[in-house]
Amino acid sequence: MRMHFPLTVGAVLGTPFLAATAQAQEDPADQIKYRQNTRSAVGGHVGAMSLLLRGKVDHPAHLAPHARSLNALAATFEEIFPDGSDLGETKAKAEIWSQPEAFASAIAKAQVAITAFTAAVEAEDEAAIGPAFKSVGDACKGCHEEFPQKDE
Repeated sequence: MRMHFPLTVGAVLGTPFLAATAQAQEDPADQIKYRQNTRSAVGGHVGAMSLLLRGKVDHPAHLAPHARSLNALAATFEEIFPDGSDLGETKAKAEIWSQPEAFASAIAKAQVAITAFTAAVEAEDEAAIGPAFKSVGDACKGCHEEFPQKDE
């Protein structure tokens, strides 16, 4: 049975919260923290799916929620690297901002691979899931090779 909760953030937290949020100025340090947390979430989903697909854990019903979550996060990849968030405590390479077309292309490849993987999972296409997951890994690896993190 699915439960529905008709409450909105505004109803729970009040209208002043929404007004303050809409007017908030984004601090580059907060953008960096947000990006790092989003990337951690992506890594968590990919790591969990890897364990599922390699048969290391027996929770096959969990694969689809992880794939859907990864797909939703993939839609945010370009947005989590806004101008000005290259300053401060970040490992992100300057090439992300100095080569925006190449970065956008690398992100698009990852998004296409993630969407195809999610479709294979949703269709329960056992023959396609493994190769599609490998394509996700290859696309992610390609971006990380082209736009590697700075060494600490």
